[in-house]
Amino acid sequence: MKNKLIIFFLILLISIFSISIVDKAFQNDTFFTIAVGEKIINQGIYTDEDFTWHEGLKYQNVRWMFDVTIANIYNSFGNSGIYIFVLLVTCLFGNVLFYILYNQNKNIFISFIYTLLAMYSAREMFAARAQLFSFFIFVLEYFFLYKLVITNKKIYSVLLLVLSILLANIHASVYPLFFVFYMPYIAEYVLSLIVKNNNENNKVEIKRINSFPLLFITFAITAFGGLVTPIGLAPYVNMFKTVGEISSDIISEMQPLVPIYELPFVLYIAIFIGIVGFTKIKVRIVDCFYLLGFLILSLSTIRSVFFFYLIGIFPIANITAQVFNEYKGNIKINKFAEKAFFIIIYILIMCFSVNNFLSKVNEKYIDETAYPVDAAKFILNNLDISKMKLYNHFNYGSYLELEHIPVFLDSRAEIYLSTFNDTSVLEDYKTITSSDSEYKRLFNKYGVTHALIYNNDVFSNNIYENPEWNLIYLDDNFSIYERIEKK
Repeated sequence: MKNKLIIFFLILLISIFSISIVDKAFQNDTFFTIAVGEKIINQGIYTDEDFTWHEGLKYQNVRWMFDVTIANIYNSFGNSGIYIFVLLVTCLFGNVLFYILYNQNKNIFISFIYTLLAMYSAREMFAARAQLFSFFIFVLEYFFLYKLVITNKKIYSVLLLVLSILLANIHASVYPLFFVFYMPYIAEYVLSLIVKNNNENNKVEIKRINSFPLLFITFAITAFGGLVTPIGLAPYVNMFKTVGEISSDIISEMQPLVPIYELPFVLYIAIFIGIVGFTKIKVRIVDCFYLLGFLILSLSTIRSVFFFYLIGIFPIANITAQVFNEYKGNIKINKFAEKAFFIIIYILIMCFSVNNFLSKVNEKYIDETAYPVDAAKFILNNLDISKMKLYNHFNYGSYLELEHIPVFLDSRAEIYLSTFNDTSVLEDYKTITSSDSEYKRLFNKYGVTHALIYNNDVFSNNIYENPEWNLIYLDDNFSIYERIEKK
């Protein structure tokens, strides 16, 4: 009864904490998600791309199920509905994370602390983007694989197949990563056949997986989950078409991770090395593979660090619980001190969560310094969008699409890659934003008639001084220029 009461209060606190870390302001992917979702609702799965004024481009609906879900919520409940939906999913995510941690290491306090650490470290992920659900799926996949291995029950094979199908329809562009989660167990099984002398003095444990036949069959069956989708073979090929193609100069998430700027990243590594290196604790090689694999992936691109935060927390919590069990007999804490410590922690986290949430209450769903809200209204009220070829920044193209304004490009970068379409739009955009003079040639190449730019854009002064362009709109953050027609 006592444990149940403690768990109840911890679940309540995790829920409040999870809600408090969600930003109210939308990210740019949310806008194209709504626009694409509405189009799918009205037309079904499509391939002809018409959100941009470039002709002949194709698009794969790699997030179609998520897009439709968000669009339906938006049409029924507006921006507030999307925000509340993300809060609820984030709250559920936090509690599922806590359940898995507690199921594995059986320590309430360690599971609670590491849940908060993982959620806070990955807080930027909790937004109305497809990755919100794909990472949820990956966390569940990790748990179901763990349960399959230790129980050898077929129900987990069924659940993994369901997850495979869901991922292929919710976020197909990361679908191949689903099978990466099997690799540590497969590698451990192979090593258990090779390494005969796994003695007790080793710091790393290699266990023989008795349930490997079921694991391998599950691996083979779930590989067909990507076929249960209306978008053809996209789950199998989309990711490989984009790897190495999207420029990190354009998308900050694609830049390599600089560890010194990511304190949680350093903390994870320090905890793992500290415990394994300076205690008698043994670590299972599967946990090492998970940590090492996602560490390497994180160093390659910033957005991959969420794998390290949300999956790496499990092996770290496991070895921490081992340390606690090993040395708890040497630690004497009276009941009063234990209760006082728990109450202090509870109050501190509650105060942080409430303060963090209240600080965001007055935020707008759309940040008008980042997205051209008033400029879009000007365009719709004063310009003929059917004849306009508008140049825009990568970051706010999605918002313009939501307002039904054709764009030069948006944050669905894959559309503008040569591997998907016979186009150099993304590379030309990169040139425009990094050169003071090349914009003239490229504007002529595409026949750009209007330009919507940030006031502090790299070529803002150049185009202002160019007699071929006329400033027709200006606010605190954005400018609209119109090409002067030659007579």
